[in-house]
Amino acid sequence: MKIKQPFLQYPGPVLSILLSPLQFPYLAITVTRYVLYITGAIKPHAPKCRVISIGNLTLGGTGKTPLTQYTAKLLAKNNYHSTIISRGYGKLPAYATLTDDEAFDKIPTVTRLVGNNKAFLTDMAVKKFNPKFIILDDGFQSLYIRRDLNILVIDCLNPFGNGRLFPAGILREPLYAMRRAGLVILSHADFMAKEQLESLKSVITRHTNAPVACTSHKPECFIKPDNNSTLPVKYLANKTVVAFCGIGNPDSFRKTLESMNIKLAGFYPYPDHYKYGEDDMRFIAETAKQLKADAICMTTKDLSKVHGPVISSGIPAVALKISMEFTENRDVFHKMVLGT
Repeated sequence: MKIKQPFLQYPGPVLSILLSPLQFPYLAITVTRYVLYITGAIKPHAPKCRVISIGNLTLGGTGKTPLTQYTAKLLAKNNYHSTIISRGYGKLPAYATLTDDEAFDKIPTVTRLVGNNKAFLTDMAVKKFNPKFIILDDGFQSLYIRRDLNILVIDCLNPFGNGRLFPAGILREPLYAMRRAGLVILSHADFMAKEQLESLKSVITRHTNAPVACTSHKPECFIKPDNNSTLPVKYLANKTVVAFCGIGNPDSFRKTLESMNIKLAGFYPYPDHYKYGEDDMRFIAETAKQLKADAICMTTKDLSKVHGPVISSGIPAVALKISMEFTENRDVFHKMVLGT
């Protein structure tokens, strides 16, 4: 299998050592910021509704998006209107309403706002939509917003990287920041051996008393980018596929495809939130033809960004839709989210 690595998830050993001294000024800024909020020197913004924050300790993906989807659907099933607040990328207006970004299912009682000022967006959400709940997507470090439940997501495929703080590693904060969590979610727990999972839990319980729940990612179906029609989850079983993605943790996508008995002839990860150009699309399409692939596969996060050569290559292009399911402490999660 050919694997292209156009970016590093975290610095290699040598670069990490060279960057290690820069951890300390970064740590000083992080600690100072935390102290200012915890002592009340700076008061966090308090939206006039219940706030649930979903975030992580590391750079990159940990499974926040599937958990955010799950949470929004749970609230909708209980007849609660929620608004998801997400950080914007690139040049954006003060706020924008989104309905299909990153394949969030269109649910009448769920709205989304994206922008660079989350505090402003929470006020806008209350004024414009009057939700019962606000869900802060990637909100663990957003100390300037009060929250009723602080959910920390840790990816079992790469819990803490090399254990160093940015820029020498992928940690945004030291592990002791876990004490702020009200609930810890372990994503991709099904990809970790039982002994390793228990070891990870012991690390977590040294830093927080919060309950720990385990989840896995379940493939649902494939979506065709040209007309959004769906195909069964076994559509690519035992077929040769070229896959690409622009997500925070591409390894999770690769492992999921392999678990579905898909033969990966090539796997090409790009940076998170990557905007594909014509050359990128042409490279994927031509590579798929050279490797005689039966299909080209991407994530639903890439669905709205794919264009040109990949669509018109003559090789079927599909996006894998996944959902999150709980394998441990599902009821605890439901009760804490709903506040019951």
